[in-house]
Amino acid sequence: MAGYSGTPLVKKLGIKEGFRVSLVGAPEGFRDELDGLPNGVTFVTSVQTKLDFCLFFTKTRSELTQNFSRLSAKLTPTGMLCRTSGITRWHSGSAPPIG
Repeated sequence: MAGYSGTPLVKKLGIKEGFRVSLVGAPEGFRDELDGLPNGVTFVTSVQTKLDFCLFFTKTRSELTQNFSRLSAKLTPTGMLCRTSGITRWHSGSAPPIG
């Protein structure tokens, strides 16, 4: 979904062909909004493997602090860890705050 800017969310996030992606704590329905995924993108439900991209949904600063090191250690050398906060449920057409 492109949202208000017209840029697809997948492009905003920087998800590329062949990426291993983890959506940690994502609200129900969020993954369905990732239209136009490049070829070969794999969603990983366990962070036991190296990740190219991790989108971490947090509700509190302490949740971020407690998990940041663990999640960042699971990234490939060029992997990305993005954090978004305050989202408890996903509304189609809205873009999460990425930070």
